[in-house]
Formats: sequence, structure tokens, C-alpha cells
Amino acid sequence: MAMIRLFKSDLVQEIRTWADKGIISTDQAQAICREYGVDYHAPGRRGYYILAGLGYFFLGLTVITLVASNWEAIPRGARMGGLIAATLIIQLLGLLRYRRGDDRAAVGLFFLGSILYGASIMLIAQIYHIGEHYPDGVLYWALGVLPLGLVIGSRLVTGLAAALAFIWMPMEAGLGYFPWLFPLFLAALVWFLSAVKPSRLLFLAVVVGLGFFLEYSLGWMIGGGYRFEFGPECLVLAWGYFLVLHGGSRQLILRPETDLKDYGGLVELWSLRFFLLVLLILGFEGAWDVLFFEPWHWPRITLALALAAGACHVALAAGNTGHRLALAGAHAVSLVLLYGVLFPNTWAETVIFQVVANLAMVGVGTALIIQGIRKDRSHYYFLGIAGILLTGLFRYMDLIGDYLGTALLFAGCALILLLSARYWKQRHDDSNQEVGHDPVG
Repeated sequence: MAMIRLFKSDLVQEIRTWADKGIISTDQAQAICREYGVDYHAPGRRGYYILAGLGYFFLGLTVITLVASNWEAIPRGARMGGLIAATLIIQLLGLLRYRRGDDRAAVGLFFLGSILYGASIMLIAQIYHIGEHYPDGVLYWALGVLPLGLVIGSRLVTGLAAALAFIWMPMEAGLGYFPWLFPLFLAALVWFLSAVKPSRLLFLAVVVGLGFFLEYSLGWMIGGGYRFEFGPECLVLAWGYFLVLHGGSRQLILRPETDLKDYGGLVELWSLRFFLLVLLILGFEGAWDVLFFEPWHWPRITLALALAAGACHVALAAGNTGHRLALAGAHAVSLVLLYGVLFPNTWAETVIFQVVANLAMVGVGTALIIQGIRKDRSHYYFLGIAGILLTGLFRYMDLIGDYLGTALLFAGCALILLLSARYWKQRHDDSNQEVGHDPVG
């Protein structure tokens, strides 16, 4: 059910189709929509907002392009006055629409005005040759847009401010400065989600943004507080953050609030994908070379944090079954591997850990396939298949040991996939027979 919530905007249209065909009554359709927190009478609203937002975005680009093409021919005073006037006029038109209750048109105008506001900052800086610290232009743009998005309660405008903050943070860090103001944007997004309106995209931005900020903070501390220096500790931090997120996602799914269930399903989905991505990366010898032979600054503290994150994950995900148990077992193996990373190792051990990572990937993929079949969830099924196939493909490009070892791995993957396909067919044929359908067709 958590997976369905991630596609509930499409679910509305399906429910309306069922009601139109008489499969369910209108009251039942509305009750289903209420259960998933969607409006039965307003289908397709998300598509409208996306198309309208993109339309205003390209309209802003059109104005900027036309101005830029005649930039040098316009007097300096006219340039600056025109930019300020255009920005104010668009924002005032948006305010007028907002006061009249036409929220959709107002949001579009505010979004267009926000783009012109940013263009004005950049172009005015170009006019007066203000470029000593260019990330400040993006920061001022984001700081100017953020309050507007919070006041009018617009996901689109607030999302623009969040996107600008994500652009500013690596720009600021790339010049050797710590992005101290980034938590301000995260706090604003959290307030928006809790006090204004829910948004899966903005929630995902908070989760990803917090992870990046923690990584930058760790790199800053490793560098002594005056430069960024990223080491193997950053991988452990990312892994621990993932474990906490995955455990917390289950707690959110169990909450009665619809929005929290949506957030939990979103985090669970992406944390699972992230876990498979990590296993794929660890399947290469080069990843273990970096982990084994790069200097560790805080080995014991890092190990303690990794163990604490693992314990937190177990506590949050307690009582889960199925694929979550398979993930918990894989996390335990990974924590053991991280423990081995903290001590001197030889080149031969990199091959051993690489083989273990590949076997773990195949094992997790198999567990996902089994759970997809048992619970009839195609997402887990195909995700497990994709993991196994990618492992086989990467091993073809980067052989483990010799051709014999690779051939054995391929044979094991083939056996798992063929047995899974046979079991899937058997299960669905049995289901069709139980409801009176011909399994052949």
C-alpha cells in the first residue's frame, strides 16, 4: 500500500474510471480518495501545475534572452531601471491576482517574477562589475524567493528557493567557504511541510539536503575548520544516515496520518535503491582500494557511529518481516565489512571483500524477487532482477579473479532468474485457477 501512495495522483484517474464504469459507486470512490488524501473532484491538477510552471519558466527565459540580445545597445540606467520595473510589475500583478483569490494565476506570476528577480541580480551585477564572490548572487536570489513562497504557500515558488539553495551550497563550498546558511533553508522547508501543506518533492529535498550538509560538515571538521577534506569517514556517515532513514521510514508508514505514510513510503523506496547502488559500487575493486588504503582520521569514533547507526536502525525497524529482514541482514554484513576497513588490510583482502559484496548483491536481489512474488509487488520483483542483471553486467566488464569465477557467477544469476520466473508463473496460474480463469488465456 505504501507504493500505491507514491502514485496516488494517477490513482484518482483510475478511481474515476471505475466509478464511470459502475464498478464502484461514487461514494466508494470518494471514500478511497479520502483514504489516500487526494481530491476526487480535482484530477490532473498536478499535471496542470507542472505544465503551467514550465510555461512560466520558459516565458521568463524568453524575456531574458530578448534583453540579452540587445544588452549592449541599451543605456546603463535604462537597463537597471527596466529590470527593476519588470520585476516589480510582475510581482504586483501576482499580488493583485492573489488578493482576488485567483491562486493559480498568482502563483504563476510570482514564479515568473522570481525568475526575473534572479535575472535582475545577475545582470545588475554584470552592469556594475560586481563579481567578487559570485555565489552570493544565487544566495540573495534564494533568500528573496523563499519568504514569498512561504507566505503564499506555494510549492512551486518554495521549490524554486530550495533548488537555488542546492545550487548555492556546492558553489560556496567549492570556493572553500562553509555553507552556514543552508540549514536555514532546510528549517524553512520543514516548517512549510508541517504548517502549510505537504509535498513529497520538498520532503525528499529535506532528506537529501540534510545528508549533503552532514557530509560537508564532516569534511569541514576533518579539514580542521578551514578547508574541506573528504575521507573514508564520509562513506560511513552516508551509510549510517541511510540506515537511520530506512528504519525511520517504517515508523512513518505505521503512522495514521496520510502525509506521513506518503513520506515513509517515499523514503523506504529511495533508501532501498540507495542500498542497491552502494552494493553495486562496492562490487568493484577500486572502491575497496580507496576504503582500505586511504588514511582514516577518526577510526574509533567512526566505528562507534557506524555501530550506533546500526543499532538505531534495528530499533526503528523492529518487528518488520520479509525484505526488511533481508536488508537488516545485509546491513549487519556491511557493518562487519566497515569494521574490517578500519584496520590495516592487504591487496588480497580487497578481492575477498569485492566477492562478498557481489554475493551480497545477488542475495539481496534474490530476497527482493522472493518478496515480490510472495506479496505480489512487481516493484520489488523487477528491482531485484535489475540488481542481479547489473551485477552480472559489471562483472563482465570487471572480471572477478578469472573467467571461471565470472562464469560461475553468471550461472548462479541465470539459475536464480529462471527459478524465479517459473515460480512467478506457477503462482499466477494458481491464482487464475482459483478465481475461475483459464491460465492459458
